[in-house]
Amino acid sequence: MNLHLALLLLILPVAIASPRRTTIETMVKRVTKKVVHYLQPQCQCTQVAECKKEAVGKASSCFDECDSHLKSFHDQTSADIMQCFNTPSNMKNSVAAEDCLFNEMDDFCHSGSGEKYVMPSNFSEAVGFELKMGPSEDEIPDVPYFKKVLKQFKVFESFFECSKKCIHREISACFERKDCAVVLPPKDHLKPIYEKCNGHTPQMSAAVLSTCQCLAHRKRVNSLYGICPIISNPIVV
Repeated sequence: MNLHLALLLLILPVAIASPRRTTIETMVKRVTKKVVHYLQPQCQCTQVAECKKEAVGKASSCFDECDSHLKSFHDQTSADIMQCFNTPSNMKNSVAAEDCLFNEMDDFCHSGSGEKYVMPSNFSEAVGFELKMGPSEDEIPDVPYFKKVLKQFKVFESFFECSKKCIHREISACFERKDCAVVLPPKDHLKPIYEKCNGHTPQMSAAVLSTCQCLAHRKRVNSLYGICPIISNPIVV
């Protein structure tokens, strides 16, 4: 919530309920006590870096948590397909996306000395946007081959959206443990940042290509045969 709006909402009940003899100074003291109750120390940038590192380090657990999104791949093989996701390429992609997201937000954390108090916000809920790594069905040619490619691509998209939200929940939980809050831009500013950092980036393309090839050739996921170079190409998908 905007801090000025929060102050106004807190001042109104006090002003209405206060007798005429109540001084402005008394009202300010009462409001200040209420506002301080809602404020939290802003996370130091070092704390944010620690939380990000800790959360990305749990990416493998998040991949396991999102395994159900890969059902169509599991149905084609008895092999352990999660080995194709728990790779340096996918970890590098996760780190790059989070670095981009955090670096694009101004005043997200506090780097100065002393404490700075801010209105708390839920980071994982704020960035809980739908992950759109590629086009929708009505944005591609009505050709069976392209429909097949998009169908397989959407499996990756669904899985990575789930794992992304899991990592963000881990980051939020870390902020809570450190008893600090971050400053987030309005949603209409935050969404383009999220889309830029989590779209079909070079890191994401490399991760999808290596993962797809592993699934197709090492784990025998037949639906991916012959389409990995296409499915990982941001110009095509």
